[in-house]
Amino acid sequence: MKSIFLKTKNAFTLIELIFVIVIIGMLSSFGVSIISKAYETYIFSTTQNRLQAQSQQALDVISKRLEFRLRPSIIARDALVDNPNFATNFVALASSDGSHETLEWIDTFPELMTMEHNVSATVRVPLWSGFIDVEDSNITEISLPRAGTNEIEPLINHLSNGLTDFNDTAMFFLGSQSDVSDYGWDGTGVGGGGVDTTVTHRLIMTADFDTVDFDDGINGSDIYESGKMAWTAYAIELNATNHLNLYYDYQPWEGATYITNGTRVLISENVSTFKFQGVGDVIKLQVCISDNNIFNNAGGGFSICKEKTVY
Repeated sequence: MKSIFLKTKNAFTLIELIFVIVIIGMLSSFGVSIISKAYETYIFSTTQNRLQAQSQQALDVISKRLEFRLRPSIIARDALVDNPNFATNFVALASSDGSHETLEWIDTFPELMTMEHNVSATVRVPLWSGFIDVEDSNITEISLPRAGTNEIEPLINHLSNGLTDFNDTAMFFLGSQSDVSDYGWDGTGVGGGGVDTTVTHRLIMTADFDTVDFDDGINGSDIYESGKMAWTAYAIELNATNHLNLYYDYQPWEGATYITNGTRVLISENVSTFKFQGVGDVIKLQVCISDNNIFNNAGGGFSICKEKTVY
């Protein structure tokens, strides 16, 4: 009787191996494409969220400072690298054609209205009333009820990191009709030299809480019923390295300029666009931030723009 033996196959044929390799290659190609697309989507989403947050933060910083601006003082200025002449490179914001790179204004010192004067008293009031007692004022002194000058001095000193004091402050009368040139933006200040002193006066320290002395007198000037105190101006500048900077702690009414006398802090890097436009008292802002290390389908950098309106 014959035995029947079954032969078993111990290896793949060459055709089978090639077929398997082709299938594995096709699957690998699709898998890499899917993984690559998912990673690209993640990178774009992360970058978009980051740039949106940065541009929004920049707008929030600027708009918060603009909230307390002295509205008639705001100007648009050319970049100093293009036009370093302070006397001619600025216009009132309403007259700007949108080509200026720097926004400047005088702040009205809002901390005066939140800090309390004479905290040991039963009735607490702000450090600064802003109201002028016209009847008690004369050619050398302004009667200003509830002006806590002794408390204002250390407050200014603290906010300026010890660089500024009460002697550097200015008062601006609400109701004065003024041109932006009257605020000292040309770098020459506003004291003397035929400058219109009805717009602003530099204050000097006085021991009397109820009166404020002027270092140049007020004879012949128009005094209004209310006024604002300022200790600093602000400037927002987009420089040649795409850094958006904030300058503060400088006094244009004393002839100071932000580039020479101001303290600089960085708002944001990689800012490709900083635009601003004035429509009446309303200011429209636009900030665009880019990331040139990521490329879109067109082969260029990725950029996010945000806009905000400040009333």
